[in-house]
Amino acid sequence: MLVKHEPEDVLLPDSAPGLSGAAEPPTIPKTPNVTIGIERVRLVFDGLEVPTLALLEDRARKRRKVEKDGVKLALPGKLKIKKGPKSLPNIDLITINKRLEVLGPPGARDYDVDIDPEVKYAAVSRLFISDTWGGNCQETFPNIGKEHASRHNLRNWAFPNLLYNPAGPQIPGAAGLLFSPDGNDSGSGDGDLTEYRVIVRLPDGGWCYVGQYLLIPAPSLLHEEWMIQPERVKSTWAKEIARKSWGLTVRTRVALRKKLGKEPTRQQLKKGGNEGASVTPNDIRRAFDAGKETLGVMILKCIGYEEDFARQLCELSKVWVKPPPKNPKKKKNAATKTAPKTKEGLKRKREPSSESEQLVETYEDGEENDEWEDDEEAEEAEQDVRPRENANRRIITSVKQQGGR
Repeated sequence: MLVKHEPEDVLLPDSAPGLSGAAEPPTIPKTPNVTIGIERVRLVFDGLEVPTLALLEDRARKRRKVEKDGVKLALPGKLKIKKGPKSLPNIDLITINKRLEVLGPPGARDYDVDIDPEVKYAAVSRLFISDTWGGNCQETFPNIGKEHASRHNLRNWAFPNLLYNPAGPQIPGAAGLLFSPDGNDSGSGDGDLTEYRVIVRLPDGGWCYVGQYLLIPAPSLLHEEWMIQPERVKSTWAKEIARKSWGLTVRTRVALRKKLGKEPTRQQLKKGGNEGASVTPNDIRRAFDAGKETLGVMILKCIGYEEDFARQLCELSKVWVKPPPKNPKKKKNAATKTAPKTKEGLKRKREPSSESEQLVETYEDGEENDEWEDDEEAEEAEQDVRPRENANRRIITSVKQQGGR
């Protein structure tokens, strides 16, 4: 007998894995985020840059622009400075760059000063500096009197005037040159290695701290270098040497050379101080053109910058009040009319005065005030008169607290 086997019904689950109506995409394992680093390569030029004359002129233009913008930014509001005389014409760039080559390539000659522009380019009054730290307003290398020396230990100040030295450092940290009329007695060498606190007089009239400098003697200007200078440079130097006090040695030597028919000795120069009274600019010019006189050169190399002093200079100048003159000019005429007559040949004995009084008197009666230093007095033309005791007491206290150079 045959038996027929029927297939059994097989029930499939309604939701079997992977058999639903819509197929699920396969799961892809996530990979962690990987940051690929790119190594930066710094390329260094190993060579010597030889600047062209056009490049030097372009750098000089940029430097003048930076200096002009910086000084305008930093001038205090109450410092009203009248427009002074024009500076001496500058020596040509080739001669300047040749003297600065001993400091290295142009990019390595300057000292980097990274400080707020308001402090970096602060221009103050020379009288403010002298009244606060001491020193004569007229001297390039002033000595600090005992009164101020007892309050601080800052020494070796230098105040080059850029009106006479347009090749000097015009911005903080920059290298520069100082030219002097008496190049015959100048020599080359390592210098005295004295560190000077250099504050330069800008063409606009203010004084700007540019850093701590070494003064390095450089070879005097050669006769060939003098002869290739522009006519305006040569004639201006001859004119200034003939009339300024710092040209006395040259005038005396020119006069004695003409009188004696030979080069004067040092002893003759010391005794012949009045011989140069009749020397004219033409006499000076002929001596330089003949190679008998020459300009001396000093290199100014910046080796540091005292930020604390720069900030103090900027802040204290804002609260400083100019001391009143010992003999006000308004009362001068009245005093002259009522003053008793004195015997001819006798001088009135003056009472000893303090250092600050001597400072004001020297500042107002100094030799150069009529043309150069006197333009600092213009700042007081519209300044209100205020008691100066409290303001200057704060200045003196701050100076006492300052230590170090």
